[in-house]
Amino acid sequence: MIFRPTCDSIIFDLDGTLWNASGSTAIGWNRVAKSLNLSSSITSESIRSVSGLPFDECVESLFPGLSNTHADLKSRLDLAEKEEVLKSGGQLYPEVAILIPKLKEKYRLFIVSNCQEWYLKSFLEHSKLQPYFEDVLCFGQTNLSKSENIRELVRRNQLQKPIYVGDTQWDQHAAFYSGVKFIFARYGFGTINIKRCPNVNSFLELYEFMMASQPERPSIEIRKLTNADFEEARRFYDSVDYVQKLDPENLYYGAFHKNEMVGIVRLALENGVWVLRGMQVRAAYQFLGIGTRLIKALEADIPAEDCFCLPYKWLEKFYGQIGFRTTLHEVAPEFLLKRLAEYQSSDLILMKRAVPS
Repeated sequence: MIFRPTCDSIIFDLDGTLWNASGSTAIGWNRVAKSLNLSSSITSESIRSVSGLPFDECVESLFPGLSNTHADLKSRLDLAEKEEVLKSGGQLYPEVAILIPKLKEKYRLFIVSNCQEWYLKSFLEHSKLQPYFEDVLCFGQTNLSKSENIRELVRRNQLQKPIYVGDTQWDQHAAFYSGVKFIFARYGFGTINIKRCPNVNSFLELYEFMMASQPERPSIEIRKLTNADFEEARRFYDSVDYVQKLDPENLYYGAFHKNEMVGIVRLALENGVWVLRGMQVRAAYQFLGIGTRLIKALEADIPAEDCFCLPYKWLEKFYGQIGFRTTLHEVAPEFLLKRLAEYQSSDLILMKRAVPS
């Protein structure tokens, strides 16, 4: 069971969430590849593998470097895809046509996609669902990233508590960057660690989740763990695929529902430097503010010394709640800079909590 947050609207991704037109796209792109004598062979699977990316990035991924030697490649691919999708459309996922009108009875509905404008219009025409979507935005209309389009749609429609539903890690990151809660559509194209993300197996399951009566908000206890709790902490981290080495001498805070651990965070002393690490909340409990309660409980035990963390960029405000600020790499200890480089992610930032004055 996922504990649903209060929300006023649902924003949907398109490909892999509402419909699948990868077969039509593959036919069109293969026709272009053959006409240019390219060795590339495009399948529905390869189209699905880049779903969620802007058009230019899709082309570069499946035809690497070829747009430099074939100046009209992108325009020809766009035209060929357009011809096939306009002719054949895509396949709506089971229950979408029936359940979108029912969701509309309770929520305001929207679409934000990285597709071209004509593609979005084709979906609305083929699906006959246009009357149920209050507003739509796509990359082809704005040339903006998905996170920027989500923020713009939220702003111009004055949404207060939207949820974004998508099927790729890129969708998840876009939602987080835009400050919107995310539900992963497991039935779509992409894969993410579902142990760390609220998810649904089908559109019907999404509908039932959004329309069901909200269960009573669970009572969550936050407490400091002792050495006797270390094995339980280790088992919890294992259960969410957290692979970093654990030290029983670290300071741990846990969140518990009916004596079952559902969240955890730790404070480690590494090479003489304090580092906040290992924030994890079980997927079903992620809409309950448990993370905030954990770091605020831990805050009282952070010594009056500099402390660092390496969070994702979209968590800057989250850790800012207890005094962490994005900082220059020059002030960080060498071992943290090495760790940051080893993670090989441009989505990570270095934050420091200065000694309180």
